[in-house]
Amino acid sequence: MTEEVTEEETCESLDRKGVCSSCEESIEDVKDLFRCRTCVSEPTTFNASSVPSFCQFCVVFHIRKRHQVSDYKGHEIIVCDKHRLGCDTFCDNCQTLMCSECCKGHPGDHEVVSVESKAVEIRYRRRFTKTISQK
Repeated sequence: MTEEVTEEETCESLDRKGVCSSCEESIEDVKDLFRCRTCVSEPTTFNASSVPSFCQFCVVFHIRKRHQVSDYKGHEIIVCDKHRLGCDTFCDNCQTLMCSECCKGHPGDHEVVSVESKAVEIRYRRRFTKTISQK
């Protein structure tokens, strides 16, 4: 079960911890912030009082080691079984989530969009459908 984190709470924590715990690079955009729940539960890995934050590059190590990784909103990352990368694209034709490597070999005539934009589209449809059904 995942704990929901509001974007406001995440932005506040990013202001305090806007540095990757691994490479120590600054994390400028909150959407590039990832957390490893496995490392949080291992007190010897990091200081128990801090929650490790990772950039989009360093988090790949944790994903490939099958750690439980969440995004900036606290949602668990969906991982490609074949490449062990986070799924960040969606094919409208196949109705499938894909990682960046799977996307490279995918048919060029398919409609491929970011997962984020697909989520916005789905939320809009749900609101629109509710509005129409209430009339």
